[in-house]
Amino acid sequence: MSSQVVAIVPAYNEEKTIGGVVKTLVDSGVFQEVIVVDDGSQDATALLAETAGASRVIRSESNSGKGQTMLLGVRATTAEIICFFDGDLIGLTVDHIRSLTEPVVAGRLAMNVGTVDRGAIFNTLARRLPAVSGQRVLRREIFTNIPARYIGGFGIEVALNYCCRLARLPIGRIFLPGVSMIRKVQKVGWWSGLLAYARMWWSVLGRWLRVRLDRKNFFID
Repeated sequence: MSSQVVAIVPAYNEEKTIGGVVKTLVDSGVFQEVIVVDDGSQDATALLAETAGASRVIRSESNSGKGQTMLLGVRATTAEIICFFDGDLIGLTVDHIRSLTEPVVAGRLAMNVGTVDRGAIFNTLARRLPAVSGQRVLRREIFTNIPARYIGGFGIEVALNYCCRLARLPIGRIFLPGVSMIRKVQKVGWWSGLLAYARMWWSVLGRWLRVRLDRKNFFID
């Protein structure tokens, strides 16, 4: 694959899984670099990422949120193709990585989004929902064209989708069989986890509405 392909892994307190994710990304041979952006973790995320073979680990002193963490990663590289992977994935394989990256590297797609496997019912439902996923491969200019006001929070993924839609760029979406992730309720408990999910989807919904109302000014920052 092209030497201009870089993996960026935003991570916050992911010491249980970050090593496996990084090792699989490195072992794939797809990426020029594997960059982990530690968003103010209070555990051994950064150390374990380095041990697993990350090319670089960028540490933030405080937790700034997913969008800003993604931005830090993009600013750390000049690669033409950016590949984002969550740090809490379980079951990620080299075949998954290649299936996700190859259509963009080959030029058939501008962006490809990978959805984790949550079972038959959810997978069927997910096909009708916006492609909100941390596993996505895209051309660099798609990310850099996003206005700064849309970078914060989980809504960044909605903005990336809408950017492609407005520019009429080809987008793909695949399911990643056997890939799961540690749920928020497992990380912080049921009540805190449910609250975190509610905040996440509220952010996504708000961003989904905002980008559509702001259509004429979307590319003006």
